[in-house]
Amino acid sequence: MAPRERPAPLDDSTEVVLTNGRLAAVLEEIADLLEIKGGSGYKVAAYRRAADSVAHAGVEVAAAYRAGERPALRGVGDSISERIEELATTGHSGYHQALCGEVPPTLLEFLALPGVGPRTAGEVWRQLGIATLPELERAAREGRLRAVRGISARMEAR
Repeated sequence: MAPRERPAPLDDSTEVVLTNGRLAAVLEEIADLLEIKGGSGYKVAAYRRAADSVAHAGVEVAAAYRAGERPALRGVGDSISERIEELATTGHSGYHQALCGEVPPTLLEFLALPGVGPRTAGEVWRQLGIATLPELERAAREGRLRAVRGISARMEAR
């Protein structure tokens, strides 16, 4: 599984240009942040489905929202649609920013490691208080990661 790239921060320019790929990346990151926090699996799955729908949409989603024409996207309900509209029209998402404030941003770096997903990153953070790659490496060398459910000796060695 290839590591997901984090969406680059949006700049403060007055003209917001968001591609479907960029919108999908933000929705995926919201799903990752929710999963790291230990949030509802239903909500995480809903954001992942929405990201997939946006990524594969036949129209430029942000442009459609800015034109006042919400496209019908499979798996995108009212709540997520409002988040997409905010992103499309302002270039920012208050919800995404709030989630980023609740989770150490360095935890998202864990997702680039083979075999480490959002759930594992969140468990390591909650159970061991580890939030940086150097701390993670030190814990692995000391054999402390195996205390976390789902981490085997083999994974710890990697």
